[in-house]
Amino acid sequence: MSDLSTIVTVNIDVQTQSIARTAFGIPAVLGQFAASKTTPAFSRTRVYTSIDEMVDEGWLTTDPVYKHVASMFAQDPRPSTVVVGRRDSGDSTWATALAAIRAEDDSWYTFVFEPTSEGTTDAEIEEIGTWVLPQKK
Repeated sequence: MSDLSTIVTVNIDVQTQSIARTAFGIPAVLGQFAASKTTPAFSRTRVYTSIDEMVDEGWLTTDPVYKHVASMFAQDPRPSTVVVGRRDSGDSTWATALAAIRAEDDSWYTFVFEPTSEGTTDAEIEEIGTWVLPQKK
């Protein structure tokens, strides 16, 4: 047998950047918090490309939404972006909030729901599930 290097040249290049994935690689964290939570006014959604951006905008490392986003960015491969969606205090239901979040930014494929500090009722969880089922992405 001959030495493989005399037949072909093999180059291995290690990349540190995560693999870019269209649509399937964009998660969202959805929760209820004040529009004034962050330094810039928070509409329905904000897209983050790093956890440092969240800290720069006023999120605390103890905030549940921050913790969810941090865990997503800690993955390997990690998502290139994470969408944070906000339920407004004036929303009568989660279905209303979810529709408004999706209308503002429809780039995310899946989401994590962050319950309020008062807890989430079974009816709210069922409402979120009922909203999700007919959605097409």
